[in-house]
Amino acid sequence: MIILWKKLKKEIIGFRIFLYFLLRISVSKLLYRLNLLLSFDLKKENELVNFLYRFRPYKTNHQLIRLGETGDGGYLIPDDLEGIEACFTGGVGPMIGFESDLAEIGINCFMADYSVEKLPVSHDNFFFEKKFIGTKNDQTHITFEDWFSKNTKNSGGGGDYIFKIDIEGDEYKILPLIEEKYLARMRIIVLEFHYFSNIITPMGFDFMEIIMDKLQKNHTIVHIAPNSYSPCIKFSKKIELYDLLEVTLLRNDRITKKNEQLTFPHPLDSKTNNFFKSELPSCFYKKLN
Repeated sequence: MIILWKKLKKEIIGFRIFLYFLLRISVSKLLYRLNLLLSFDLKKENELVNFLYRFRPYKTNHQLIRLGETGDGGYLIPDDLEGIEACFTGGVGPMIGFESDLAEIGINCFMADYSVEKLPVSHDNFFFEKKFIGTKNDQTHITFEDWFSKNTKNSGGGGDYIFKIDIEGDEYKILPLIEEKYLARMRIIVLEFHYFSNIITPMGFDFMEIIMDKLQKNHTIVHIAPNSYSPCIKFSKKIELYDLLEVTLLRNDRITKKNEQLTFPHPLDSKTNNFFKSELPSCFYKKLN
């Protein structure tokens, strides 16, 4: 009975999340369509199409593997973990299977989140900071630079790391402030973009462009997938967007060959908890202009 209640509770939470994003992205769609008749300051279709093409993923010399849960909480990353010193995770949820899989192969996992009291499970390779990753240091926040530096001060200044970030929209505040020298030490970056449909607005577009310029300077997208809780909304004939988008990047010096990925979803993408049977829209990987 307890198991059934927990399963039902999870389904109810998932349905509430779905309704929220459906309402939010539907309003965005309405505003975009109204822009055809009124003078709302929204980005033009061709500009958006050209920008979305930057998100096309590539097959590389490293096959993708899945770490973490089979549904939400699992992520695809390149099978290039040898020599990884540690994983830094901003944002902790009830499922940390991704970090558990890394910890089991000897990789230390540093996690930070003020919204939880403790980690849902323990491991000798887990290290928890009860603070949000923020733009300043105070009782509830710590900057990424300080968090990273204090946990790598004995590494001798070398080594590669994994950076995983899922911080409910704060990525737009944090990522632009992280210095290039820190991002360059991240062999693999895994992140979830929230409120992605905001790119139809000038401010949302500018924030995303700043972030992608920074991320793609030294890294290449190797996987991209919509989160199963986010419905797809068709803004125009060419533009379909999700509000939650999971992206994995690999540092360019680890890539010896690459080809554009044109088949979606990836065989390892989640087939469970996928209420909308989400698939990546072609505007993310095909040149539509």
